[in-house]
Amino acid sequence: MNEIDTSVEYVLMSQRATELQEIWNPQDGDFFTTTSSYCGGCNTNRMCKDCARMTNKYVVSGRYDYHKSIGGTHWFFFGHACVRGYGNFADSTASYVFTKDGKSGIYDRFTCSSQEEMVWLPRQDQLQEISWNGLSNQEKIRRFIEYLDIEENYSIHNDSLESLWLSLYMKEKHNKKWNRISNINEWEEIG
Repeated sequence: MNEIDTSVEYVLMSQRATELQEIWNPQDGDFFTTTSSYCGGCNTNRMCKDCARMTNKYVVSGRYDYHKSIGGTHWFFFGHACVRGYGNFADSTASYVFTKDGKSGIYDRFTCSSQEEMVWLPRQDQLQEISWNGLSNQEKIRRFIEYLDIEENYSIHNDSLESLWLSLYMKEKHNKKWNRISNINEWEEIG
């Protein structure tokens, strides 16, 4: 399994990149987390830092394309015995599922969630692909170096390659930058 940034910052960056979440087409091996609110004070559409820290991280482990009448595509993941609140990776054999709309003719509402309740945590290779689909690897690297040279003047602060590539994607595709001031933590239009 590939290592990926599962930091609080990256979870918040990914969740609040709604444009990114809207294009997610779940595949085997995709990393994600849920939009859980453990503190009771934040909104699941906008997790606070504490809830982002406590949420478990998962990997799509399989999919099955059922007939639409029983929910259509079901994506499977595992993780019943995680120590909730400490952000551990799934480490048990309990199976869960999500569908586009959270409805399944097979699984009940306690084991079936909607894709909307999930936060995709894209890997670096996925961010590269959606940023510059169709370009050669050499051209992607050239453009990435150009981005780093330009952004150096703006004092970018990214803790991982994933967060750096997510910042690039949001700038290139949606003209937004990440404001990491503690009480903001939001994507903002570049003026």
